[in-house]
Amino acid sequence: MAKASKASSGSSSRAKSGRHAQANLQRKKPLGSPPPAQRGGVELVDPRVQAQLKLYDEALALFHQQKFARSKQELEKVLEGPSRELADRARMHLKIAEQRMKPSHEENPRTAEDHYQRGVAMMNIGRWDDARESAQGSAESRPYPLRSRHARLPHG
Repeated sequence: MAKASKASSGSSSRAKSGRHAQANLQRKKPLGSPPPAQRGGVELVDPRVQAQLKLYDEALALFHQQKFARSKQELEKVLEGPSRELADRARMHLKIAEQRMKPSHEENPRTAEDHYQRGVAMMNIGRWDDARESAQGSAESRPYPLRSRHARLPHG
């Protein structure tokens, strides 16, 4: 019998603590509306930040299409906006775009190794036609032709 009374007293204490929690919730002041969303310490509600974000999105779309000159122009406009975070990201993409726009000595590879390295680089950035051309150039500029496994070698 003692066990049954302990179980009931435990459940009643839980009920009391539940009532206290509900009473505490009712007494607390409402929090009101949540603070506005922020990005880089600047409220996103600011129309200047929204315009900057739109420019950044457009610049990234051009960047991913490998239209680096137009992307660079848009990214430079993003740098002028109020959001420091977006400006930092734009600066990073701007550096990459400038690198990719620079003519490099690898544009005109001379050796088979140069052709091969350029082909790998072109595959990495998704320029498949240029990669294929480099692979063909690599095969053509080898100092010696590849021999078939079945070719006969002279005995001697």
